Amino acid sequence: MLGNNHRSRDGETSTVQLNNTCTSLLGQYLLEGEWNFLLDHLSTSDGRRDVHEGSDPLGLFRGRGGSNGIGGVPSNDVTNSAFYAAIHVRAPFSVAKAIYEWERQKPNDAVVLTRSAEFLMCVLAVIPSEEEERLKHRRGGKNANQGMGRMQTWSLEDMDGILEMILRDDDAASAEVSYLARSPKWIIPSSAPTALPTLGIAAYNPDVSAGILRRIYEKEPRAAKEECTLFGRTTLPWIVAAASPLPPKHTNTNENGNNADMAPIISTRYQEQSDNRWEKVRFLLTQWDGSDATHA
Repeated sequence: MLGNNHRSRDGETSTVQLNNTCTSLLGQYLLEGEWNFLLDHLSTSDGRRDVHEGSDPLGLFRGRGGSNGIGGVPSNDVTNSAFYAAIHVRAPFSVAKAIYEWERQKPNDAVVLTRSAEFLMCVLAVIPSEEEERLKHRRGGKNANQGMGRMQTWSLEDMDGILEMILRDDDAASAEVSYLARSPKWIIPSSAPTALPTLGIAAYNPDVSAGILRRIYEKEPRAAKEECTLFGRTTLPWIVAAASPLPPKHTNTNENGNNADMAPIISTRYQEQSDNRWEKVRFLLTQWDGSDATHA
């Protein structure tokens, strides 16, 4: 392994080991969660070259015949990109944005523009609140946003920022972009058949706001009336939204996180996600039948 000693603009020193998986320094910084060093690296010509090469920086497909990675993820222009690598490790918005900006300036067709709907699906398929709970249990209750590689998840602000960035830039995308296309199995793996358009994924994800859902609807209004498949059942986007998972309704902890010697109370997160879910249901139902679904 090659050792690399680097000092960030803040004076921090990092020694990264280029392992047998990562194909670039950019990939190693992503894997280790070295965000400051990665941002410094992106300000150099070597960093920009790492982004433009789009050569599977994390090595997700290395040693796998170049076809499929873990979980059956295919090797293609999307999954080999630096931006997909940032999504894969749940890099914070500042890092994802810096990589995205260099991706879109590629001398040839920028994959983040020509295949923006697929990147959008990849982000929408992530449920940070569920990942956070799993990571807390894995670390014995420590903060889920600390750690290396896949040992972190997004904050809701990070996720919103990335989604807004892709949607805002979509006007520059080519005609290849389709918001009616169904999600491939590698984006939403499930034991029961599940194939959702971008709008359907946004409807199901409890961490996606009703505002983001409306933005996606504006890209392709026909999607609100398109049938989709959720866990083997043919259904409609507004029903998918109604099936969106919610966290436990009650909690025995007070606002300071301490055990409260009182009857269970409705958790704030449950109330927020429940309100968001029904706002999405009402909106999608209105678009589906053209009526006022305020009382749905």
